[in-house]
Amino acid sequence: MEKVNDASLSKGIRISSAVFLIMILVVLAPTWVLIPIPYIQRNVPSNVYAVPILDSTLYFPLFGITVVKLLQQKPIANLLAGIMLIKTVTVCLSWGFAEWRSTVVDYPMAIISSLLTVVSLILFIIYIFKLEDKVES
Repeated sequence: MEKVNDASLSKGIRISSAVFLIMILVVLAPTWVLIPIPYIQRNVPSNVYAVPILDSTLYFPLFGITVVKLLQQKPIANLLAGIMLIKTVTVCLSWGFAEWRSTVVDYPMAIISSLLTVVSLILFIIYIFKLEDKVES
């Protein structure tokens, strides 16, 4: 915990990470809720339930907690921000591959997933270079 308390992020990276994570919640949470609805309405089993359920019950709440802690400037948020940014990279990258490799490409979703992947990767790289140890600096 001492190392967590010694880590610091600039205000700019804190705010941009918080805004980006909020954007992820605003874009993905409704999408993940809407995806299985047609299958449920037709009473047809689908293989798309696992990811939305996992994201909605585990990752989205963690994104929300991270945003709150970033805005409160809590030291734990410095660590959580990096974890959530790399998680966003991996989720959006796999989602993007799935969209582009589908037999019927949903271009808006493929573009959104690609853009979110690029933005999250850029933010993560900036995060890595901007994360500082207060003791060493």
